Amino acid sequence: MEYLVFDVSGTTVKSAIMGADGAIFQEDKHPVPAAETGSYEDFLQVLKDAYTQYAVPVDGIAVSLPGRIDSEHGVVITPGALKYNRGRHLAEDIRAQVADLPTVIVNDGKAAAAGEYWQGNLAGTTCGVVMLLGTGIAGGIVMSGRVWEGAGSFAGEFSYVYERPAMRSEADHRWVDSASIPGLITYVSRRTGMKERLLDGKKIFQMIGSGNDYALAGLEDMTDYIAYMIFDTACILDPDKVLLGGSIAGEPLILQLVQEELDRIYGLASEDLPRVQVDICKHPGEASLIGAEYVLLQRYSEPVSA
Repeated sequence: MEYLVFDVSGTTVKSAIMGADGAIFQEDKHPVPAAETGSYEDFLQVLKDAYTQYAVPVDGIAVSLPGRIDSEHGVVITPGALKYNRGRHLAEDIRAQVADLPTVIVNDGKAAAAGEYWQGNLAGTTCGVVMLLGTGIAGGIVMSGRVWEGAGSFAGEFSYVYERPAMRSEADHRWVDSASIPGLITYVSRRTGMKERLLDGKKIFQMIGSGNDYALAGLEDMTDYIAYMIFDTACILDPDKVLLGGSIAGEPLILQLVQEELDRIYGLASEDLPRVQVDICKHPGEASLIGAEYVLLQRYSEPVSA
């Protein structure tokens, strides 16, 4: 059996034909209709064109995408960057306009966690967490082999966690403001005096590689914060493992610095606390594809094997 799986970001729709074991047979990328100028109909057309392009029979469709997603009913509650998806019954519309097949939609962070549980570095865990570091902090929690949705389909939305209760506005008080790529740029800008508009993740790691200690200090500001995020999450969930993913998590310094700070934090604890294991996602580019298929197979009672 084969499945058509999509992974939607704010700029790209990744599509793949996948086997029931998570293997990717064909893969392609398509531009996503811009939030400012595109429409929901344009978005559906991208999915339909991809379905037509592959011209192979598939047994179901799964979509990973940003936003607060009611996966059980196939509804996009809040859309992330793609504002035209707000309130849409996407699974139902895919069945009506793309193909009348079993269809699921899944939040991208939750899909990544499911993918890492099925085929990656959360395999065998009782409770596992994924944090995807990008322009935001997408996240997912897997408990006993199932993605934890929460009462309002909001579990794992780490971007929105506030760092202090006395805040008076949303700005600069959330985890996303300190542990995302924009947060890293702000830290490095403050340390180096460079304008934020001249910096991006790639530039920052080039500076670090060239021996710029100020850029390294900015990175340490970010990784220290991530360590506190992991520690707080571990105190609440007591997971077997927390995985870091996203475009910068593959940089070896990220895991090294996070682990050093986490060791320091545990060393300060007065109690003998269980230490959470921290690692990097095994499938940083494909975890959301794999996880969306995993949810589809679970939902429609197909056997799921590692």
